[in-house]
Amino acid sequence: FVVDLVAGGVLVKREGITKEVTTQLTEAGTSIYDGVQNDYFTTSTKIFSFNGTERASGLTSTTNPDWTSFNNKDIYVDGANAPQVTANGTSFAALGGSPPTFKYVESMNNLVFGAGHSTGILRWSALGDETSWPAANSLTITNAQDDNITGLARFRSNTDGRGALFVLCNKSFHQVVGYGETDISVIYSSYEEGCTSHRSIVACPYGIAWWSKNGPVFSRDGVT
Repeated sequence: FVVDLVAGGVLVKREGITKEVTTQLTEAGTSIYDGVQNDYFTTSTKIFSFNGTERASGLTSTTNPDWTSFNNKDIYVDGANAPQVTANGTSFAALGGSPPTFKYVESMNNLVFGAGHSTGILRWSALGDETSWPAANSLTITNAQDDNITGLARFRSNTDGRGALFVLCNKSFHQVVGYGETDISVIYSSYEEGCTSHRSIVACPYGIAWWSKNGPVFSRDGVT
């Protein structure tokens, strides 16, 4: 209950929660995403829209999907299946160009970045084309087997998508910048704190936060 600020001395019961999907599914939920074409939630082998309509099925069981949007399309990855894409919010297909089975995906500067498929390796698409993945578009972020990439996040981007890509690893974090296929580079690395899960990463205008082995971490400038 809350106090009614209009009518003095009156308590108002807050509006209740309404279930969108009222029939219990056979699989537990694994992610939700506010896409450009639709709003989605996933279970271990299926993708649904928020009204409970099945949009994709038959995916290999996974519990930690990741999403991004690019070129007015929504892209799904999970580290087990070929990345999936939809241009209409109703049907999904394998992402063109035979990209690796990324665990993490993020779009920035008219490129799509992916990671988690190979220890410490960051890959990116052709400029403006999520269906092309040139072999040369690759960067080694870390060579340490125990410091693999654990998540990607766009940090302090402006309205046209430009900004720094945060690459978070088990024991470190890095800033990657570049506006073309051949100028992607690491401009800053820190080995103070790593990230335990891409689900914990929250980037906002005031800074970036994530969960480390020592608890929650917050950085206002992406450096300290």
